Amino acid sequence: MRDNGYTLMELVVVIGVLIVVIGAGMNVFYQSLRSGAKIDYELFLDGTSRVVENSMSLLIRYGQVVGVEGQDDSVCLSAGSGGVVGNTLVVAENGRQTEYALISDFIASSSSSPSQQIMVSPEGMKVNAIEFNWVCGYGKQEKVVVSYRAQAEKDDQVVPVEESYSFEVLVKNSGYY
Repeated sequence: MRDNGYTLMELVVVIGVLIVVIGAGMNVFYQSLRSGAKIDYELFLDGTSRVVENSMSLLIRYGQVVGVEGQDDSVCLSAGSGGVVGNTLVVAENGRQTEYALISDFIASSSSSPSQQIMVSPEGMKVNAIEFNWVCGYGKQEKVVVSYRAQAEKDDQVVPVEESYSFEVLVKNSGYY
């Protein structure tokens, strides 16, 4: 006759199965937390990239491009359809020149003097590289293509989320719009 109860072996098997099921569930839970954080950082980078684009586009669109990486409009005109490529862009508007460049992992804007630098890219966004491509030609619309790579930062720790961004601005002061 058998007593009403479970043997030690049955209890060990049930506890083992429960441990495996709980372990798998915890793994799925932690992966969803990590992917949720990654999506949050990607959304943050996308939002801040729109802020960078909006703040730079207005000045470039209505200003006059002076040069890229020290190369002026005569070099741009002779460069052909490829344009002039560099890491700095100088734009003039109302007699003031503004230079965009990468300074200490931020896109910076300096108007009139290098000591008055304004960070265009916000805190939490580390910009790894920037490139300006100025395309101009006789009878064609002048444009500037801005491309950069950025990473998210949290508490001065770089998050392993990196995105590339690019936007094109048609320059209205070129005379061909």
